[in-house]
Amino acid sequence: MTIKNAEQFEQLMQEIDDAMRDNNIPIIGRELAALGEVAKRLRQPLYGGPEKCEPIPGDYTGRSLTGHIYQWVRKRYGDRLLMNTTIGNSVTLIRGDPWLLGMPDVIGGPLRFIVDRDLSKQHPTFAINRPGHPKQWVIINVLRCVTDLPPGLAEQLTNTELRAILDDFLASYTCMQLIQTRCRRDDLAIAAQIDLTASARHIVAHNRELGMSRWASLQAAEKLLKFYLAKQSVGFPRSHKLNTLFELVAQHGLSLPPESFVATLQCEASVQSTQVKPSPI
Repeated sequence: MTIKNAEQFEQLMQEIDDAMRDNNIPIIGRELAALGEVAKRLRQPLYGGPEKCEPIPGDYTGRSLTGHIYQWVRKRYGDRLLMNTTIGNSVTLIRGDPWLLGMPDVIGGPLRFIVDRDLSKQHPTFAINRPGHPKQWVIINVLRCVTDLPPGLAEQLTNTELRAILDDFLASYTCMQLIQTRCRRDDLAIAAQIDLTASARHIVAHNRELGMSRWASLQAAEKLLKFYLAKQSVGFPRSHKLNTLFELVAQHGLSLPPESFVATLQCEASVQSTQVKPSPI
């Protein structure tokens, strides 16, 4: 099936919009849902970042079709489409300063992560693959996941610095994605994900709330350990003592981490009052 003119495209989009409404698709998700449904009905792959796909009048193929779909949905719903497209946050150090990393909520794939100093380049951020068609990759420039990273600083980063940022990102993304895909129905795991994001945000706050960050990290570790024990049908104490929880999980299949690691995580509630205030120059 192909779309030959604006009338056919309008009819198709009206049908898809009615179906999304009948299926209770949230408005904030209808842009991507519409793209997926068009790809399904036309039996062809569609992909691309919204900012790059410009619609060409009369052309309803490839990236132009993607642009037409985005344009149609945005005209219909406007600002109600705005949403948070991250599944969590972590932190990376760049030349001694903490910077917030956003973990993108990517739909489609497969994924390819890159570190490109040129932040102006756009890459496909959504892909739907169909059997018999060339594989389309979703490409994520990790540097664009660093919140408010100036292009000038990005251009100056060395290969060693890029490698460190990529390593930080991949470790955090793997953790967040596992929680998002495998544990999203479990209250303990989702609460841990929220704690990890809170920990990161406290670090980059104007008045660095390092105590709050450390406490949130403790809470995240505690909840993930309790999540594991619950999945093993093992009871656990109402305690913030990580040594006790680690000993329990070690009895049920996991390895004990180094004592120094546990000591770094462990803290008392009073640590929440610790704050780093900016000093006048």
